[in-house]
Amino acid sequence: MQPPDPYRRGYDPALGERARKRFKAYQPPPVSPARARFHDLWDAIIIVVVCLSLGLILFDTLYRWTALPALLATASPSLNAAGGWLSANATRIDLIFVAIFVIDLIGGWTMAIIERRYHRWFFYPFVHWYDVLGSLPIAGLRFLRILRVIGLVARLQRRGVIEIRDWRIYRFFNKYYQVALEELADRVAIKLMTSAQEEIRLGDSLPRRMVDEVLAPRRDVLVGLISERLNGLVAFARDRHRGDLERYLISSTRKVLDENPRLRTLKALPFGDHMARSLESSLIDVIQRLVRDSNQALSSDQFQQATERLVGDVFDRALADPALSDGRLEETLIDVLEVLKDEIQLQRWKERYG
Repeated sequence: MQPPDPYRRGYDPALGERARKRFKAYQPPPVSPARARFHDLWDAIIIVVVCLSLGLILFDTLYRWTALPALLATASPSLNAAGGWLSANATRIDLIFVAIFVIDLIGGWTMAIIERRYHRWFFYPFVHWYDVLGSLPIAGLRFLRILRVIGLVARLQRRGVIEIRDWRIYRFFNKYYQVALEELADRVAIKLMTSAQEEIRLGDSLPRRMVDEVLAPRRDVLVGLISERLNGLVAFARDRHRGDLERYLISSTRKVLDENPRLRTLKALPFGDHMARSLESSLIDVIQRLVRDSNQALSSDQFQQATERLVGDVFDRALADPALSDGRLEETLIDVLEVLKDEIQLQRWKERYG
């Protein structure tokens, strides 16, 4: 069921509001601290019970299918007798564990309904499917109880009851897990990049497809981004170097005026020096106004539109450039992928773990 479309004819706003509330992510109500502590204690007890049941399964398997009875008989006949009794009654003992797991499953389901932990009352067995299957007295499903231990430990970790990342055994297994995961990911990435290089070498339509399917549909967006970036750089340079430009132009104007022979002749005449200073002052005023008006023009909408038109023309001419089809683009992409492969082949885990 989908939420109603607000653009459909006959749309009811009140119905849309109810639909939004219904499809909003469900948030269970908070649990009291006392009940949370009870949950944590019960989860810890169940972890111990599940570990005992898994230990029983492991012992029974080893006793039946390995030389463990002979080793126990050599070590101690009474110990071997106890092991034989435990293996012979493993099924009956496991039924006791099954009863505890069923009680835990029913109690957990009941508490989930009381606490409104899920959006619907029947969600619990689907969320905890491994608990349901692991509680069945079927040999092929009993090892699902390992998932139960993992889930309970993760739940206690989320609640802050335990911190497994400080456990030495967790750090040991996590180290080799991260190493194996990184090596596997690197191999997969290198294989994918090698396949991509082969496709680029064998295919001759890649440049045109990139233009037609990637760049051309996003032409307006790319032109807008490039134009905005250019306008930003122009504004930055204008604000930062405006004084330097003005001082340079004034200094150059004064230098040119001082070196002009006609102006020197004018200064030799009566009142010529005053006229020369007036001319210099007028030219400097013109330069200052020119710089100020140029700064205003660079920040105007007309200049930004002109920049966008210029970038658009350059973009269109670049897409139409026949150099895109002469193989240089393919060679560039292949070289980029080769560099990435070299970087991926570096075993970073050696740097992390020494």
